[in-house]
Amino acid sequence: MGKSIAFTKLRLQDGRLDLRIETCDERGVVSCEIHATDRELERFADDLHGFRNVSNQSACEFQLGTFEPESANGGIRIRIRFHAPGTLALTVSQRQAPQEPGGDRVHAAASMHVLSEPALLDDFISQWSGLVAGSRDEATLRCL
Repeated sequence: MGKSIAFTKLRLQDGRLDLRIETCDERGVVSCEIHATDRELERFADDLHGFRNVSNQSACEFQLGTFEPESANGGIRIRIRFHAPGTLALTVSQRQAPQEPGGDRVHAAASMHVLSEPALLDDFISQWSGLVAGSRDEATLRCL
């Protein structure tokens, strides 16, 4: 897999969609699974669409899932800012749902920095809309 942020639909149960998210660069892969409702998926899509209207001086942050320690869900937080003409810098923070070895709640978390382009983000937004609508099982933001 090349440099990317890939969201893959795992299963739909009880009105919640389980997703695997993998962020890849030349050094490695960060992966987590999260659970999201239809409303959360639609809000994420709306937030991404809104990024198109942001000035080149601003940064935006998008989150899906949660980073709260008492939650049994994982999460992803993506901070996007304009880096250079035609380039976007993304900081991707991911947190896995807690594991309970020996009764302790342990949350694995990692962050990765990647670059992309506005046209690649537009392609991802289109794929994401298909994932939310149920016509796709994966949405991938290709990175540089």
